[in-house]
Amino acid sequence: IKRQTVDTIQSGWALVRRNLDRIYILALNMLTFSKDRQPKIETAQLNKIVEDVIALVQSRADEHSVMLLTDLEEMPAIPLDPDGMHQVAHNIILNAIEAAPPKSGRVNISTKYQPKDARVTLSIGDNGPGIPSDERDRIFDAFHSSKGQGGTGLGLAAARKIVGELNGAIEVESVVGEGTTFHIKLPAVHVRLADS
Repeated sequence: IKRQTVDTIQSGWALVRRNLDRIYILALNMLTFSKDRQPKIETAQLNKIVEDVIALVQSRADEHSVMLLTDLEEMPAIPLDPDGMHQVAHNIILNAIEAAPPKSGRVNISTKYQPKDARVTLSIGDNGPGIPSDERDRIFDAFHSSKGQGGTGLGLAAARKIVGELNGAIEVESVVGEGTTFHIKLPAVHVRLADS
């Protein structure tokens, strides 16, 4: 700072910011997984939450040269836990970015409103290596990670817990060598919560 070497300051700050983000996500996932939480339900726009998450993770996608492609269907505001859904979308989109191959990676993020079923679906897919069928049952287990030292195994466990608290479900489609898609399905109308 004294030498006013702005380039060094900027690159150093980017590193600090990236690690602060990781610490924040880890702490949030640990809190979500380890304690009972009551969702704070309010009427909110799912697409707005998804757009906010995309803006947050865009720099990570840029670092990996991964394209984020969106197709957000117009839909009404629905009752959900905005902070919880932000965490769910953040965890799964980050996983997709990390799974996608650098330089040629794609993450497809879409929302769909199904009024007849009173349901909305957030789908997040990547063109990564896919998940072998014998691993699929374990991906939501706490502390199970396919990233070695790079993962905590809490992101998907926390996401499933939050979605379950909202009486929703997460479904996984995966083809080895082609990629993985997570479908987060939520009720579009107010329902009695899982713990109520």
